[in-house]
Amino acid sequence: MEVFMSTTCYASLNAFAFGDPEFKEGLLIGSVQETSPRIFITAAMPCALRSGQLPFSSFGKPIGIFRCREKKLRTDISVNDLASLFPGALFFCLIESDNNNNVTQHLFKTIFDNGFRSVEPIEFHLFPESLGDNELLIAGIPEV
Repeated sequence: MEVFMSTTCYASLNAFAFGDPEFKEGLLIGSVQETSPRIFITAAMPCALRSGQLPFSSFGKPIGIFRCREKKLRTDISVNDLASLFPGALFFCLIESDNNNNVTQHLFKTIFDNGFRSVEPIEFHLFPESLGDNELLIAGIPEV
């Protein structure tokens, strides 16, 4: 499985790290096709994750969640992070920032096993890599 995140989504998540509290968590919106090994994360939508309901989304399918926090010595995932994962969530993205305006993004694949939730780190690629890069567009980014 290859995971691609749009540069727009990546930049939005970086900005959310320094935003007001209502921007520090939300949904990852994307596209999954059963016939393709590629998954595309195309947008991030800030929203409260504790409400128990997913907000209406007319521009894509929620495929994960994100959370922003201050950088810690270790990248630990909290029980609250795991509890926020909705059934069918494929990813958890942790965005950490420090006082020097440095931001780090960690993407995790979610695992639901016999009622237990866990995550494991996964690599992702940005698309497009440059403004002139049409390889993924030609390969067919699925419409959301």
